[in-house]
Amino acid sequence: MCTLEKEVQVLPGIGEKRAALFHRLGINTLHDILHFFPRDYEDFTQAIPISQAALGQIVCVLVTVTALPTESFSRKGVRLCKVSAADESSTLEVVFFNNPYAGRLLKKGKKYYLRGRIGGTNFKRNIISPECVSADENPGLRPVYATTAGLTSRLISTTVRAALSFCAKNPIQDPLSTPLRETYRLCSLCY
Repeated sequence: MCTLEKEVQVLPGIGEKRAALFHRLGINTLHDILHFFPRDYEDFTQAIPISQAALGQIVCVLVTVTALPTESFSRKGVRLCKVSAADESSTLEVVFFNNPYAGRLLKKGKKYYLRGRIGGTNFKRNIISPECVSADENPGLRPVYATTAGLTSRLISTTVRAALSFCAKNPIQDPLSTPLRETYRLCSLCY
């Protein structure tokens, strides 16, 4: 039987260092991670054409990468990675600051959902450090968790899924007895 009081370190990928990061968020046990709820959700279901995205608005667009990433440095020494993308209505420059790896993940000719704030001008739009998801995935709604240095929302989401999987393989002992649950028509504790 699994108890929710087991340390979060029983999950794959959670060693001492990562467990210390989770401790900063008050997450010490399986119970804590399963009850650490998202503060928001990113909606990838309502992609709009680039031409309809208002400047300053956070949007989701479905684009095709049209050129390989280019890297440069700004006057202040910030590393810029720029990727050109387009849909049927317009073009868009995708910009990453000090993160060339993110730009290199976008492959020419492939489609991606990008979610972020639209900037630039009415004639040359850009999107700064967007959340990128391959169009092959069906991203739907993505949870956004409160984070700390070293822990991303995506990593927390992966850990929650691992905890759910762990509990499915190792049934949790319900603190209420079956007769008590039946008498008061209570559901069982299951994740």
